[in-house]
Amino acid sequence: MSEALRYSHAGWETYYLEHRDERAWGGVPDGFLMEHIDEVLVSGASNVLDVASGDGRNSEPFLERGLNVVSADLSPAALSTFAKRCQALGERKPCLVAGDFLSIGFIPEQFDAIVCFNSIPHFESPSQALYKIADLLRAGGRAAFNAFTPGDVAFGQGEKVGANKYYYRDTLFTFMTEDDLKSILPLSVAVVHSETRKWQEPDHGTYRRGTHTHEACFFIIEKKVGYVG
Repeated sequence: MSEALRYSHAGWETYYLEHRDERAWGGVPDGFLMEHIDEVLVSGASNVLDVASGDGRNSEPFLERGLNVVSADLSPAALSTFAKRCQALGERKPCLVAGDFLSIGFIPEQFDAIVCFNSIPHFESPSQALYKIADLLRAGGRAAFNAFTPGDVAFGQGEKVGANKYYYRDTLFTFMTEDDLKSILPLSVAVVHSETRKWQEPDHGTYRRGTHTHEACFFIIEKKVGYVG
C-alpha cells in the first residue's frame, strides 16, 4: 500500500467511524446522478458498481430499482454502516467490497453501469481509476463520475503536494477541469455528456465546518462497441 493510500485509508476510516450513527454527506444521492440516472442505465442494465460508495447514498437509487449492486469502498466502517442501515430498514442489500479499488479483482466487462461521485479526485492516480472503470464496463455500458475543479471550496486547503493536488485531513484532493479530465480518458470510451456545476452542501462536522460551495465537472461516458486497444 502506497503512503498516499495509507493516508487516505486512515482519513476516510476516521470520518466514517465518527459518523457511523448518521448518514454521511447529508445522505442524499448526488443530484447529477438523479437527473441522469436513466441515461446511465442503458437498456438491459442489471449489474451496477458504485466506486468509493461510502455509506451508500449513491447505491440506494439502483437498489430501489431492483438492480444487482456492488458497493466498493476503502473504508470498512462506511460499508458496515451501510449494511446495518439496510438490515434495520429491511431494504435490499448490495454486495459490499472493502479495499483499494485499483487492487480489487473485478472481472473485465463485468458491469453494465458504474458510478463514482466525489471520489476520482481522491485517487493517487485519477487516470488509473478511469482506466479501470472503463475496463470493467461492458461494451455499450456507461459510467458517471465527477471531479472537483480549482473553483471548489477545498482548493488550496491543506498541504500542497503537487500541481493542483493537496492533502487535507489525511485525504488527497486533485483538482481538475473538464479539459483535464478529457485528456486522461481512455481511448476505449466516448463522452456522452459533460458539464461543470456548483452546489451547496451542509456542515460535515470536523471534516468541513459550515455550509460550503463545491464546484465539479461531471461526465457520462460510454464504452465503445468493437474497440480494440
